Amino acid sequence: MSEESPEEVAVRVSIALSGEAASDYGSGFIDKEYPEIVWSMYGLPDTNEIAVIAEVGSLQLGMAHVSALLWPAMIDRVFGIDVDDQRLALRLSKELWDAHSERFVAEALRVRRAS
Repeated sequence: MSEESPEEVAVRVSIALSGEAASDYGSGFIDKEYPEIVWSMYGLPDTNEIAVIAEVGSLQLGMAHVSALLWPAMIDRVFGIDVDDQRLALRLSKELWDAHSERFVAEALRVRRAS
């Protein structure tokens, strides 16, 4: 995969979800500090990636990385996310926050003021 922007990752995951080509490993997690931000993690079997998406207002950003697990195939992981993939998702969420927290906070505060 070429280097994708966080917006491109979010769009790619959204397309995969609409085509039922993604596994929802946990969606709708409300951020503790900014409840306007919603976090989700997905498996993308076609590329064997774990993806993390954060949404707030009109902002939707994501990061994805290939899972280190080759067996069982992601499509066969019907009982949920593996511990190693969960660690990967947590790392991705931290990296996403570290790189884009200013954007997330600004949009969360805009949404909060508009409510």
